[in-house]
Amino acid sequence: MSWFHTVSVPQLNRVLTANAVFSLCSGLILLAAAEPLAALLGAGAPLLYRIVGAGLLLFAADIVWHVRKGLSFAKGLYFVLGDFLWVAASAYLLFARPHVFSAEGRLIMGLVALIVLGFGACQDVYLFRARRAPA
Repeated sequence: MSWFHTVSVPQLNRVLTANAVFSLCSGLILLAAAEPLAALLGAGAPLLYRIVGAGLLLFAADIVWHVRKGLSFAKGLYFVLGDFLWVAASAYLLFARPHVFSAEGRLIMGLVALIVLGFGACQDVYLFRARRAPA
């Protein structure tokens, strides 16, 4: 199977769709409530939250687009790596710079990172299972 071969696994599409819904909801919350979130989390300017929110909306739209038109292995890997990068960045902020965030901020970041880790791990399993499947 090539990197750009279409991967069709119903479980992978379901997990990606859930990831898109979570990213969409998170992005909308970050855009709509940037000021209160900045205060609650204890760090960052509201503009930063809006930028991350807009990025999450684009990520969600990209997932939906590729699930509907056909997901290549390379694009699936991109989504997995994007999730794992989010988790790594969250871990860095939580463990290397915990003093920057409030206790509530650390809790929220940790919970979101765990959810994203779950998406990434499931996507990884289903993606590589599809790659090993006979053509």
